[in-house]
Amino acid sequence: MDKYDAIIIGAGIGGLSTAAFLAKNGMKVLVLEKHTVPGGFITSFERKGCSFDIGLEGLHELKKDGTIPMFMKYWGKKIETVQRHETIRVITGGHDFTIRGTSPVDDIAAQFPAEAAKIRKLFDINTKIMNEAASGGVPKAPYDMGFFEKIGFGMNMMLTKPNMMKYAMKDGVPLLKKYFKDKNIANTIYSKAFWPMLYLGLAYMWETVRKDEVYYPVGGMQKIADTIVESIREHGGEVMLKQEVTKVWIDESGKRPFAHGVKCLSGEYFYADTIISNTSPHHLLFHLIDGVYDLEPLRENIRSRKVFPAAMINFIGVNESYDFGGANYIAFMDDNALDRKPSENTPENCPFVMFVAEKPETQKHHSVVLIASLPYSYHNNWETGPNGERGEAYRKVKEEASRILLERASAKLGAKFEKSVLFCEPSTPVTAYRYTYSHEGSFMGWEYSRAAYGKFLPHTTAVDGLYMVGQWVFPGFGVAGVMAGGYFLSKLLLKQRGIDLNERMKAEG
Repeated sequence: MDKYDAIIIGAGIGGLSTAAFLAKNGMKVLVLEKHTVPGGFITSFERKGCSFDIGLEGLHELKKDGTIPMFMKYWGKKIETVQRHETIRVITGGHDFTIRGTSPVDDIAAQFPAEAAKIRKLFDINTKIMNEAASGGVPKAPYDMGFFEKIGFGMNMMLTKPNMMKYAMKDGVPLLKKYFKDKNIANTIYSKAFWPMLYLGLAYMWETVRKDEVYYPVGGMQKIADTIVESIREHGGEVMLKQEVTKVWIDESGKRPFAHGVKCLSGEYFYADTIISNTSPHHLLFHLIDGVYDLEPLRENIRSRKVFPAAMINFIGVNESYDFGGANYIAFMDDNALDRKPSENTPENCPFVMFVAEKPETQKHHSVVLIASLPYSYHNNWETGPNGERGEAYRKVKEEASRILLERASAKLGAKFEKSVLFCEPSTPVTAYRYTYSHEGSFMGWEYSRAAYGKFLPHTTAVDGLYMVGQWVFPGFGVAGVMAGGYFLSKLLLKQRGIDLNERMKAEG
């Protein structure tokens, strides 16, 4: 059988990015994907004439000089975008008000005049945080830093990025609860993400909206993955769909174990001296690899970590006659949303949002995506069996949760909205795991907290030729983040072949 230079397990954005860089630079690359479409969490689909994206309403990094267009240009591709102008409706406590995306400070301050000065100050801090975050260029990976480099990096942060250190690197929920007397203001700021995370994440969300820099790809989010696949194939790489990897072959006969191939559910075998996993490290180390003592420290590392909470996503078709009043992001915040851990959320009390999607010209009705903060552990792992089996009990608990969320939305939006719902297709964290093997359905990798942030896994492992990429390794989650992860890993692999990826990208402009 043909032998490849590199085999990539999973056609998520990190895996596709890596494949595109390697194929562009002459390596014979094979991407194997279990799903019927590439993209992982960045996929789209249609139901009953409505187009849906998997939980993303737009991306800041799609702007003209952003990370995604920069990489696409190097791969010989371009994505057409439209600007998404956000109008946010927040429902919290006794408040129900609209925030214009380009003037959130004025609109929030007008709603809460007693703390208007503090609201304005916080948004000024947000601007400073994002300016500081963008300065200084791309940081070196923590695991590549020596002892003195780490000390120097920390000192430089304290001296040149004071707002990053004082605010951004703190957990967002405690900061908001301490900063505002009125918890409805904290709820409002929290509504742009509604999961516990570093304040950096909330500052990024609000500053992106405030600058009116949210972009949506023409053709849907799926267009991003499909375009990268086109580049891979044009440069001689292969992408096989419906080809699930079930085993990574590791040879332990020498001084150091080394990877040399994979087996698929179809019974086919593929060989390469470089195996790159774009699936979660949990799936790689506990399902795809048997034994291998050298990987035990990494397994222990992973067992000790917490993952970012999952979500229930409902895909809803709404009749064209319903008027959302211009709002395309509607947040439903329970009064005590900031006081509960995500693991304590239920359909009756969890915070949730509704995205009103950008509608293609040919589409008649509205596509609405309802995302609720409900954990993988809810109701005994959604009443699945010991090995994740889904039966009648699973279907019932899923449909009941969906019904409650729709009733909560209708109670606030009115009977006309309820009558306008054409259909609702619910998915759970179990669904996310089933399609992506992302541990517990997490769509952002590891927990995004002060205690965990920066402790990225490296791309390399204790097995020669076995690498990882995606949201679980440096530089972390997000479409641009995992694309950058593909760049960092490709840079390492191409260096082994005497190729300087950074210089080649500079040479091509």
